[in-house]
Amino acid sequence: MIKEIKTLLNGEFVDYGYYKTYSYLNHEKGLKIGAYRTYKLMKEHNLLKFQRSKSKKTNRNWVKDLVPNVQSEFSFLEFDIKYVYIQGTHSNAQVLTILDVYSRWQLGQYIANSIKSEDVINLFEQVFDTYPMPQQFIVRNDNGSHGGDLSL
Repeated sequence: MIKEIKTLLNGEFVDYGYYKTYSYLNHEKGLKIGAYRTYKLMKEHNLLKFQRSKSKKTNRNWVKDLVPNVQSEFSFLEFDIKYVYIQGTHSNAQVLTILDVYSRWQLGQYIANSIKSEDVINLFEQVFDTYPMPQQFIVRNDNGSHGGDLSL
């Protein structure tokens, strides 16, 4: 059982906790083991990651603090770059997405092996040509040293 768990956890982009591991063992491998037993085995063999600390919890509502208070569409845009794994080529690609925070509408997307600042600018220009933009709006990003809000 431990060998199956270690094989699973050593897979590329696999970051499972005990419950997903339990589901995998039961549904994919056909092994009959309970969730609690999976947890105990993983704990005994030091295979659990991201243990919750027993520190005092704060009353801060992180999601509420992170989501901007937006009153209308196209007044607050977000863009982000995510990595996706491409099985056939055994490589990663990057996905650039621009969202309208108010409607959660995806305004544009660009996929490439590497995304440069020119690609971001080009995608924004495409979005500006397609959708009606107000005279002033805010763009937010959390990547790199230039993360944060930018008023345009």
